[in-house]
Amino acid sequence: MQIETPHGAARARAKFKRHLDLRVVSATAGWWQSCADLDLPGFDALQFGTANLNAAVGNESSDPISGSVPHRSYLCEVSLLGGG
Repeated sequence: MQIETPHGAARARAKFKRHLDLRVVSATAGWWQSCADLDLPGFDALQFGTANLNAAVGNESSDPISGSVPHRSYLCEVSLLGGG
């Protein structure tokens, strides 16, 4: 699947959880480096559609006091890769 935000996009695997509202996406850190032992491909860390979730979350809005950025709450759209 692909998680797309106004800032960028990241690819990920999806798993539905009964305790989450269908409008909520909970994402953990993506791994974009290849792993020859597991025969897993690598992705460019900064390319559109990478598995690097940081590429989909911007830091242009930050709290003026703490400097914290909105990594815990971000607008996104989810779609299947390949347009299916």
